[in-house]
Amino acid sequence: WIRDHWGEANRQSGSDRIVCEKTRRTGFATWCGTPFAAVTMHFNAPNSIPPAPTSPAGSCYFYLTHCPLQAAITSNTWIRDHWGEANRQSGSDRIVCEKTRRTGFATWCGTPFAAVTMHFNVLNSIPPALTSPSRSCYI
Repeated sequence: WIRDHWGEANRQSGSDRIVCEKTRRTGFATWCGTPFAAVTMHFNAPNSIPPAPTSPAGSCYFYLTHCPLQAAITSNTWIRDHWGEANRQSGSDRIVCEKTRRTGFATWCGTPFAAVTMHFNVLNSIPPALTSPSRSCYI
């Protein structure tokens, strides 16, 4: 893993997950002349959220700051998206985990999009991403 110091300083990739994992990913793919799917990015959220689980491979986790429409859901803890993995392939498709399921959780909980954080653990043999420092972005 290589830290994206330039992106953190010039594009806010260390404070904005979408910039890190989408905008910068597209930029690296273009710059390297490689397919988008060949570039993996990892965003470390600010310290207010604990590090996400890094295993098992092929898993999707969600973290909710609050979920007013679903009282049984525990807030402020990482929860594995077992239903999404079994029914929506969130454990094998990063976009499904981090975008589609995030939107679904926000709607289901009746909470702003920003209250939902997702984490995808890749299925292939990429080593685990570094989880610190907070507000960092890695390639």
